[in-house]
Amino acid sequence: MLRKALFIFALLLPVASRAAGEAALPPDSLKTKVVRTARKVDHFLLKNQQKQTTNTDYIFKPQQKWLFRTRSDLVFNLNEFHYDQRGTLLDYGMDLKAKPLFRQHFGVGYRGVILGFGIAIPFKNKDKEFSLKVYANRLGGEVTYGSIGSYQGTMDLLGMEFDVKPGDMPSHYIRVGGYYAFNWKKFSMPAAMTQAFIQRKSAGSPLATVGFRANWGEYRPNKSRNRHFFFGIGGGYGYNWVPSEHWLLHISATETLGLVGVSRIAASKDNVTKFGMRFLPLLTAGNAAVIFYYKRFYTGLSATADVLFIPTQERQNKGKYFYTMSHVTAHLTVGFRL
Repeated sequence: MLRKALFIFALLLPVASRAAGEAALPPDSLKTKVVRTARKVDHFLLKNQQKQTTNTDYIFKPQQKWLFRTRSDLVFNLNEFHYDQRGTLLDYGMDLKAKPLFRQHFGVGYRGVILGFGIAIPFKNKDKEFSLKVYANRLGGEVTYGSIGSYQGTMDLLGMEFDVKPGDMPSHYIRVGGYYAFNWKKFSMPAAMTQAFIQRKSAGSPLATVGFRANWGEYRPNKSRNRHFFFGIGGGYGYNWVPSEHWLLHISATETLGLVGVSRIAASKDNVTKFGMRFLPLLTAGNAAVIFYYKRFYTGLSATADVLFIPTQERQNKGKYFYTMSHVTAHLTVGFRL
């Protein structure tokens, strides 16, 4: 009987001590409120972490409490546009590329919630990019704004080439995109792109996409301005291949068909050339990743790339105008769970 009483007392001692600790504090003190709120938040995050809404034979949410990770990004931008109106002084084309933009990210996660920050190293130029990306099994998307001052390349005017130097053509862009994965209970996009889930078995899924792009800039030597807008919907397919418990290989490709594609060139406020859609604009995108897991450690390489193509035609003189912008980001990530 005495042994049973001691055993029950030993079980209840931690609970009683914690309750006594709270009781020792004033019931309305700031410390008491903070402690209670922190416990409620921790309980909520724990329940959310333990909740598995997918087929766990294929996708599993890691159950470790802490995550520490770092990620290095390398961003490339290419820009091309050509106006084809033979026999006029408006015939020209530009092939431009920006200097690479390097970013270093550091993040800490607790029960699936990750906070982080990044530092940009622009390689002696003032290029900037701000982005918010969310990858979930069913839905995901991104919103990105960037400004580029390092474009350089060549301009072809009536067969003669001119150099375009950094600072000659400052440009800005907005990128908005989203996806929906139909087979989200077995296929995980975040397993490949953010490692928030672990893909246990190989699976693929059809994808639905939506995309918006806005790009605008100024060619300072002749003070001309250009504007380009795109909006479309489309789809594609993604696949996660799991050859073993230590490896994940991902590839996905999508094609977003433009419902709206607009191009404008303004030599001055009163001289604006407008171009209408000649045929369907396209936004071609792809993702690839190779991830290696070892116990609670993981590392991987991934890349995202898209090419925007807007073919238009001048409404008055029927001149053909082609605009292309390519955006490529490469990632190296390392993480450890505790």
